[in-house]
Amino acid sequence: MSQHSAGRVRRHATHVVARVENEPPIRVGAPVRVAVDVTCRDGCDLGGAALSVSEPDGPTRAIAIRDGRIDVATPTTPGMHTWTIALAERIDGDVVHAACMQSFTIDVQPHRASLAVWSAPDAVISGQPFAVKVGANSTGGFVLAGQGIVVCNEAGEEAGRAVLGREKWPGTEALHWVEVALNAPTEQGVSSWTAALDTTALALPHVAYPCDFTVPVTDVPGHRITVTIVDKATGAPLDEAIVRVGAFRATTDANGCATLHVPRGVAQIVVWKAGFDVPDAEIDVQADADVRVDAKGVREEDPDARWRG
Repeated sequence: MSQHSAGRVRRHATHVVARVENEPPIRVGAPVRVAVDVTCRDGCDLGGAALSVSEPDGPTRAIAIRDGRIDVATPTTPGMHTWTIALAERIDGDVVHAACMQSFTIDVQPHRASLAVWSAPDAVISGQPFAVKVGANSTGGFVLAGQGIVVCNEAGEEAGRAVLGREKWPGTEALHWVEVALNAPTEQGVSSWTAALDTTALALPHVAYPCDFTVPVTDVPGHRITVTIVDKATGAPLDEAIVRVGAFRATTDANGCATLHVPRGVAQIVVWKAGFDVPDAEIDVQADADVRVDAKGVREEDPDARWRG
């Protein structure tokens, strides 16, 4: 460039701003939309300017802005990751637009998997086998079929293991499930268990919080208890009342009767029926027994009473 022409060169400052549009949390491997604005301090049009982006722990590549936005993909490892967008120096006639750059950092989070346990029995006999159903799904919509489920006892020892099936639980979009076989401890009382998802084989990192559940353990239920629920005012039997004797539960039939098999010992009889008040009762089970329980009808509160004065 000649001395004369060099004196005519004007340098304009430029500025690039990058703003992540995705709402946090942003998960590993997820696509990210970034709004990019490139401006000249003196108001020049920088459309078509050459931009590049430096990927975290990766190469630098040229990028094209479409509608003021670019797309990047998060790494497959969680943590704080930084991208840098750079504008190369640009000569437009006698104007030199200076190079500039801006970095942005994203806190990349692992995907999450949630677990659920259901179909645990009301009670199990000490030392006897039982089973529960365990399901899991992923916040990222990943198929968890084929992943391992491990159930540990309250001592932290593995008590059962199974693999999630490809079948989804009815009414859910991605809850894969499996039945896990377990053995009850020999000690009676409430036993605690923990179900966990083995995430080591997943393509992208997941955090899966374990799911705790409890199961009452009882002696062999060697005695039959028949509980009959009647309306105290009319003597009419009450069907579909829920009856619990100790850890065991049943529902009354059309004759107001519920039959349960329970172990020897003192137990509470608890009854629930909508519209009735039934006080809890205690029973000392030493043999088969028939028990009658009177239920007192409770007048439901009129929700419109306060408007009537």
